[in-house]
Amino acid sequence: MLVVSRLVVGGAVLVVAGCGSDSADNGPNSSGAGGSGAGATAGSGALSGSGGMGSGGVSGSGTTAANGGESQAGAGPRGGASGSGTSVGGVSAGMSGGAGNPSGSGGAPEWGVPSRPTGQTCKVVSPQSMQPALLSATGCVDPTNPIKAAATLVPYGIATPLWSDGAEKHRYFALPDGGTIHVKDCTGDAPDCKDPVSGGGSYEDEGDWDFPDGTVFMKTFSFNGKLVETRLLMRKDKDNWWGFSYQWREDQTEADLLGTSSDGYDAMVPGPSGTVNWHFPSRGQCLQCHVTAAGVSLGPETSQLNFDFDYPNGAKGNQLDTLKHAGLFEKDPPARPVYPNPADTTLPLEERARSYMHINCGVCHRPGGNFTDFDARYATPLKDTLLCGQKAEKTIPSEYMLTDPMRVDPGHPEKSVVSLRMHSLEPTFRMPQIGSRVIDDVGTKAMDDWILSLTACPN
Repeated sequence: MLVVSRLVVGGAVLVVAGCGSDSADNGPNSSGAGGSGAGATAGSGALSGSGGMGSGGVSGSGTTAANGGESQAGAGPRGGASGSGTSVGGVSAGMSGGAGNPSGSGGAPEWGVPSRPTGQTCKVVSPQSMQPALLSATGCVDPTNPIKAAATLVPYGIATPLWSDGAEKHRYFALPDGGTIHVKDCTGDAPDCKDPVSGGGSYEDEGDWDFPDGTVFMKTFSFNGKLVETRLLMRKDKDNWWGFSYQWREDQTEADLLGTSSDGYDAMVPGPSGTVNWHFPSRGQCLQCHVTAAGVSLGPETSQLNFDFDYPNGAKGNQLDTLKHAGLFEKDPPARPVYPNPADTTLPLEERARSYMHINCGVCHRPGGNFTDFDARYATPLKDTLLCGQKAEKTIPSEYMLTDPMRVDPGHPEKSVVSLRMHSLEPTFRMPQIGSRVIDDVGTKAMDDWILSLTACPN
């Protein structure tokens, strides 16, 4: 079947046709400080299955080795990679027309998700006040060994992750028994793209995934192989999403539910390059980022998961093909190219910068979002983003000595408010304001290099 996808980058419209699924087989993603390619999953047996960062796009070239374990540090593999560590992610040509079945070589299972999980144990608890105080009692982890995900959860990785101060992250979702994933499809006269923009109803959100009521997302955060936090995001129904944070004990035997403080909690934890002031978000803060306009779940969308992933059971395969095989989609999603890896310097600079903004800024800065002053989504043409050459509305601290600064000032990252806020650690000026206390060296470099490369704003 011929599938046509529409993708807009920097004002150019890319139309891609292909048969079947577009498998840009690349590994899960890592971007971050220091540029080291080393990743690590928890040596204590922490939830594993993420590989090194990869990116696809429209073409692939070269071979690159990368260490596994989504460490968010260093460039990702592109063009058929091999590597060492907990998991390995490789990238071949970005639009190959379908990865087919994983080989299952070396004794590994053929599929990362052999079949649809049944007898779901990880469920939404209502009312919120009944949420278990211990992670081991939630049904989302093995109750006898809570560092392991429950067998009913589906592991996944994303191509371009949200910056989380260099933490290693592992992601899972739990569908209710019989539930399926709806993928936004704007082909033909689809109603998906006629919804209000506040509900993600525009073409720029094509490929976003909508999960059924009763879905639970689980994400773990660790440093140097030691678990720090596990977050659960639960969809009770379309209008009610709940977020919970569990803090891991020092001995890694259990994680405890944090309370309802409106400001969240802070703790000093050992990080990859010294101590990190880690922020545990409050339940309200979870929903400041997980907003309706951005699909609430945020990470899962076709262009984020269209690559080969190293599954915890040893299988490796394209995530879209794997989820199709398991019967988890309402219907097979149309082909879409994978988002570029911001750390992969073999890729076009603008695409890398725009990809970084999409996940790190576009969650809130978008039509219908928390801040509608500009649109940071990847598919929005640059001239329509209201970024380039546009006066910033944010009050700029006096020490910058700038008069009427622009959000993006072509050729001048040192005068561009978008860059200044990414480099700042001042709490009221820094972006993002929630959940980050460490500057992302790789992300800021991609953004600064892109702004420096601009000679003028598009008309």
